[in-house]
Parts: sequence; structure tokens; C-alpha cells
Amino acid sequence: MMAGVSGSLFILFKKMASPNFLDLFMSFDIVVISVIGGFSNFFGPIVGSFVYVYMVEYLSSWTESWQLLMGGFFVLLILFFPGGLVGLFRALTKKVAFPRRYGRP
Repeated sequence: MMAGVSGSLFILFKKMASPNFLDLFMSFDIVVISVIGGFSNFFGPIVGSFVYVYMVEYLSSWTESWQLLMGGFFVLLILFFPGGLVGLFRALTKKVAFPRRYGRP
């Protein structure tokens, strides 16, 4: 359902429908976004899309070989944080022990 809504909003934003929007690279971007954010929960692809768009815009303005840098980031993320950025955040919050006060105000 979310993919259908986002696809229809994308077509409304572009004001046209073209077969060029359905190429292999668009499908690859969606997989990369899901892996960056973490596909085990709802917010993973949302976080991944923000990080991916920001990194593409920043790196492409900085250098012309931005795909190489994105690929390196992607490989390092898969090797060291297979749960994505949201999984990393969850792991960090589980390691931080917040003291609980039972019966105390």
C-alpha cells in the first residue's frame, strides 16, 4: 500500500508517467534505501531515504565519483551494522542503562 501511494505521489510530483521511472537503477535505489535504514521495522526505510537522498546530494556536489563513495558506505554498513541505522540506534539504546526508580518519585 505504501509503495502504491508513494508511486502515485511521485507521478503527480513529476507531472508525467514515463517508462524511464521503472528502470533497474530505481529498483536498486529502493533496496539500498531499505538496507541503509534497516528493513526490520517501519521507520527503517524512512530513515534510509532521508540519509540516502542527503548523501547523494552532498556527495554529488562534492565529487563526480559519488557512486564509489556510496558503494563504500553501503559495504561498510552491511559488514558492520547489518540491521541498518535504525538497528544501530536500537542496539545503542539497549546498551545505555537508564536507572529506574521503583517506588521513588
